[in-house]
Amino acid sequence: MTDVLDRLLTFVEPVYIVDDFNVQFERPHDTSTCDLNDDFAAHGLMNSVTSLTHDHGGALDIVVSRSDQPAPSVDVVDVGLSDHHLLRWSVPITRESPVYVTTSSRPWKRFSCRHSATLQCQRMVCSTDALAQLYDKEIMTILDRLIPM
Repeated sequence: MTDVLDRLLTFVEPVYIVDDFNVQFERPHDTSTCDLNDDFAAHGLMNSVTSLTHDHGGALDIVVSRSDQPAPSVDVVDVGLSDHHLLRWSVPITRESPVYVTTSSRPWKRFSCRHSATLQCQRMVCSTDALAQLYDKEIMTILDRLIPM
C-alpha cells in the first residue's frame, strides 16, 4: 500500500481514495486498522468516515483525503441495495482558469546552411543601435523567405 501512496502523493492535485478496504476501522486497536492508519498518517492522509458503513456493523468503506486540505463531510446512507451503505460527500474543488500564450516559431529543421550563403553584408556608417536594428530586420526578412513562421 505504501508504494501506491508514494506514487499518488507526488501530485499537487487533491487526492481522494475511496474503497471498501475490508478493514475494521471501528476497531482502532486492530492490527490491520493500525497498520493502514499508520500508512495514511505517514503520507499526510486522513479518513473522513466516522460511522458504520456495513449492515453487520463494520466501518469497512472509507473516504481518505490529504490532511492539508479541508476534510469532506461524509454522509453514510443505507439505500437498501447492498450490505454496504452509500458514502456521499462533496468537496470544494476549483481550478484556476488556464492562461493561453500565443507564440510564433520557425521550422528550424528546414533551414539549410546553403541558404545562409544568401546573406549579404552591407557596409553602412551608423550607430550601434541602428546596426543592431538593421541586422535584426535583415535576418528576419531572410528567415521569412527561407522558413516562414
